[in-house]
Amino acid sequence: MTDPEHSPRPVREVIRPTTIIEAVRLARRLGVALTIASETFQHTGSFKFRAGYNIVIQVPQRHLITASSGNFGQALACACQRLGKLPPLSAPGIDGCIGRPGITSEG
Repeated sequence: MTDPEHSPRPVREVIRPTTIIEAVRLARRLGVALTIASETFQHTGSFKFRAGYNIVIQVPQRHLITASSGNFGQALACACQRLGKLPPLSAPGIDGCIGRPGITSEG
């Protein structure tokens, strides 16, 4: 039986909407039409959460391994936590990597 708290939901129901910013003053200064699509309000602060969550809901195994210790590794950790899976094992040599705090805080 699946735990309802950790039941997979479609990606579109889990992600946050992309923030669209019409940068009028910057556009005027640059002399171009400019619209900014910001994913900084997405879970983990990056668009990588979309792909990470999508992978986690499609992979039947409880434990994943990733070669990423950056935004993607953090996204996988967050998705695993939300879905009741074990946190991902990450790339060798991660101890000196800047991404380690984000990965461990998410999973």
